[in-house]
Amino acid sequence: MPTEAIQKLPFQLCPLGDTAIVLQFGDTIDSKTHASIRAFADILEHKPFRGLVEYVPAFTNLTIYYDPWVMSQEGKKMPMAK
Repeated sequence: MPTEAIQKLPFQLCPLGDTAIVLQFGDTIDSKTHASIRAFADILEHKPFRGLVEYVPAFTNLTIYYDPWVMSQEGKKMPMAK
């Protein structure tokens, strides 16, 4: 899936403490939700951002753990591939 398509995926951002964020892709376990999570995980795998610690895909969401110190040094912006 091209990066442009990833950027158009519908998801909600939910903070998880001060070192993680949850991307919620839906409320149901289905093939579309799974494909969206897998596509986003593939981007993180092949083009990780500075400060990424790990990511954990689940049934309807993907949790991203990051180092807030590194993120603050990067201008408080989570750069994604263009």
